[in-house]
Amino acid sequence: MIKKFIYLFISLLIFFAGMLLYGNFMRMKDSGNLLSVKNIASTDSAKIKIEINLKKYSLTLFDGDVPLKSYRVFLGHSESKLGSLRNGFVTTPTGKYKVTSIDTSKLFYMRLVIDYPNFEDIKTAYKNNFINRKEFRRLWQKLSDGKQIKVDKKIFGPKISIEGYGKLNYILKNLPFVFNWTNGSIAMCNEDISELIRFVKPGTEVKIVE
Repeated sequence: MIKKFIYLFISLLIFFAGMLLYGNFMRMKDSGNLLSVKNIASTDSAKIKIEINLKKYSLTLFDGDVPLKSYRVFLGHSESKLGSLRNGFVTTPTGKYKVTSIDTSKLFYMRLVIDYPNFEDIKTAYKNNFINRKEFRRLWQKLSDGKQIKVDKKIFGPKISIEGYGKLNYILKNLPFVFNWTNGSIAMCNEDISELIRFVKPGTEVKIVE
């Protein structure tokens, strides 16, 4: 019985190690097909945009309308039928946003916080009767004044950011597959987000599409 358990453990360990090695190989192969970051070093940061495609699990860096480089990302782990609103706090929202701050994080390495929920999200919530007129006016006024807003997390969920893998970086970046596991944020490997923040600043446009 003990021998069978040991054999099973060793087999699983070998399988997991092989999967990481294969993932690492595929990652290196894919990175060779991407436009070198050196080619965008002189790009005007005012023209830089980000587009996140939920179906392709990709984050693409744009210079205006020209795609420069794409990265693999992980997303929220459930689907919502409420448009920009989220059910269960864990669906990545869709819409047009902007980066509000770039922060370091012990848990996620680096974070690019975006302005979710924004005016369109508030309008969607009101149209779908998730918030009443009084709450809609309060939130709208706060956003208009450029102030931080507190919202009902059962409707909007937590703040959304583009963030690193943190301490799980080596494992997650070398997986040969993608899956949704975040709280709605967009997760990418530490090396990729370190590269990304060289060209992104507060105010950079972020478009999230299905």
